[in-house]
Amino acid sequence: MKKTKFFTDIDSEQKDVPLDVLSKKKIYLDERFQSWARWLLKEEVYYAGSILLGKASSNIVLADIQQCFDNSENLADSMYYSRLLEQGYQYISVDGNNRCTTIRKIVDDKIEFEYGHYSINGKVFQINKHNSKWSTMDATLKSHILEKKPLRVEIITRATNADLADEFLRINNGVKHNPQEKRNAKYCDIADAVRDLAKKYEKVLKLFIELPHLKRRKGDEVVAEMIIHGATDGSFMNLSKGTLDSEYDDESITTKSLKKGIVATEKTLKLLKNYQKSKLDFDAGKPFTAVLNLHMFVVWMDNNNIAYSSGKKFYEWWLKGERKRRKSKDFVAEVGDFVATYTGLQKYKTELYLNYRMNKMKQDFAEDENAPIDFRDAERIFSKSQRYDMWIIQNEKCAVTGKKIPVQEINDASKWSGDHYPILHSENGPTTVDNGRLIEYEAHKKITSNQQMKSVTRMS
Repeated sequence: MKKTKFFTDIDSEQKDVPLDVLSKKKIYLDERFQSWARWLLKEEVYYAGSILLGKASSNIVLADIQQCFDNSENLADSMYYSRLLEQGYQYISVDGNNRCTTIRKIVDDKIEFEYGHYSINGKVFQINKHNSKWSTMDATLKSHILEKKPLRVEIITRATNADLADEFLRINNGVKHNPQEKRNAKYCDIADAVRDLAKKYEKVLKLFIELPHLKRRKGDEVVAEMIIHGATDGSFMNLSKGTLDSEYDDESITTKSLKKGIVATEKTLKLLKNYQKSKLDFDAGKPFTAVLNLHMFVVWMDNNNIAYSSGKKFYEWWLKGERKRRKSKDFVAEVGDFVATYTGLQKYKTELYLNYRMNKMKQDFAEDENAPIDFRDAERIFSKSQRYDMWIIQNEKCAVTGKKIPVQEINDASKWSGDHYPILHSENGPTTVDNGRLIEYEAHKKITSNQQMKSVTRMS
C-alpha cells in the first residue's frame, strides 16, 4: 500500500528590516538550501544596485531559531535548533543564502556599488571610485537606503526541520534549481552522507568536474550515485533521476544499508585520491562519468571476491583500459535499432546503458591475462586464467545446462560458478582446470544443496 503523505503548516510573519541591522544578525546558512557560494561578483554587484534603487523586492526567508525551538514538539527538532542556538546563531536562511551573504559583504566593504549616476527620490547621486563602498558612501544616500529602502523579510516562527526543507522546495518550485539541488534540500540521512563525502573529497571531484558544475552540486550527484550503487551491492543499475529522487528518503533501500554504501564509495574515492594526481580528460566523453565506471567495477570485484594487491597498479591498468575503450569506434551495444560505442554509453545512466558499460569492462578484464587483479582464497577459488581455460575447454558453454557463457561474464561469480569436479573440494579435490568446470550459478546451488543433503543422510 502506498504511504499516505502528511503535511503540516508553519507560522510566519513579515518584517521590513534595514540592511545594516540584517547584516549584524548571525544567520546560519544551512547547506541543504545552498549550492556553495553560487553568485559570482557580477550578481552580487547587481543585487547591491537593486537594494540601492529599492528594487530588491523578493522576500528573504529566515527561520527564527529561538522561536522554532520554543515551538518544537519532537526531540530531533529540539536538538537541531538547540545546537544552533549554542553556536550563537539567531536565524536559519531558508531562501536567500546568496542575498544574505551579499548584504554582509556590502556592509563589510567587500563589494563596490556600480559606478554611475543614480536618480534617488528626485535627486541625482554620482557613485565613483571615491564613494563606491558602504563606508565611503554619501551620508544622505546611505540614510535614504536605511530608512526608506528596508529589506522585506519573512520570519518563520514555527516549523519542523522537515518543514523548512519543504518550504524551500515550494518557494523554489518555479526556479531553475537542478535535480540534485532539490534533493539536497531534503531532510534525510542520505542527503547528509552525500554532502559530507562530497565535501571530504572535494579536491578529488575537482579533477573530474568543472568548477561551475561543482557549484551546482554535480559532485554531490556523482557521490549519490556511488552510495546508492554500493549500498545495494551493485544491484541498482538504473541511476537515473527517478532512482536518485526515490532513494533520498529515510525509508529507502539505500538508507537501510547506508553504511555499506558509504564504505564502498570511500574505497573508490580513496583510490582516486591516492593515484589520480592531475585533472583528468579523455579524447571523448565527459571525465566525471569515469568515476561511476570505476566505482561499478570496484563494487563488482568485491562482490565476486576479486582483489588487487597494488592499488596503484590496478588504477593505472583500469585507467589505461578506460582510455582505450573511449577511443574505440567499435559498437559495444547492439540491440535492434540501438547501437552505441562505449563513449556513447556515457550519455545516460539507465539500466541498459550501465549494464553495457559494465559488461565491456568485465570483458576487458576477462581477456587481459596481465590484469593486476585476481581472486581471493587461491586454494579454493579458481583464478581468472583458470576460469578462462575452462570456458575454452567447455566451448564457451555451461558444463551442466549447456547455456552459452558470454565472454564478459566469465569472471562474474554471481552468474557462473567455478565448481570442483569430479573430485569435490570437501574431498580434497584440487583447484585445477582438470578438476574444475564453469557452471551456471543456480545449477551450482542445486548441486551443492544435494551434496549437503547426502552428507546429512550419511551422518544420520
